[in-house]
Amino acid sequence: MESTWSLTGKSGSAYTFTVFTKSAPLSRTGGVLLPAYAHPRGHRAGFQVNPLKVQATDNMEDTRLSLSEQTELAEQCWNYTLVLDEPDPVKQSQIAQDLCNHV
Repeated sequence: MESTWSLTGKSGSAYTFTVFTKSAPLSRTGGVLLPAYAHPRGHRAGFQVNPLKVQATDNMEDTRLSLSEQTELAEQCWNYTLVLDEPDPVKQSQIAQDLCNHV
């Protein structure tokens, strides 16, 4: 799996996320967090990443722990967490909204 992954919002803006395994501890800073299911697409084809939820948060680690208790994410095979550091709550919401409308 790559260490970063880019997603494009409905506005056309591209956002580059850092990729962590589901259980990796995250920073306690603000940003946008996406639990995702990632799997290989085949020989040399790379990975397919399917975001399962978009979450703006002021504390990524607490949000990750909270999300890990949601059974529907486990049923959807959450295995990676995509993280975009963004300290500004207004920008977090804008990014999350842009991605919610598109991913």
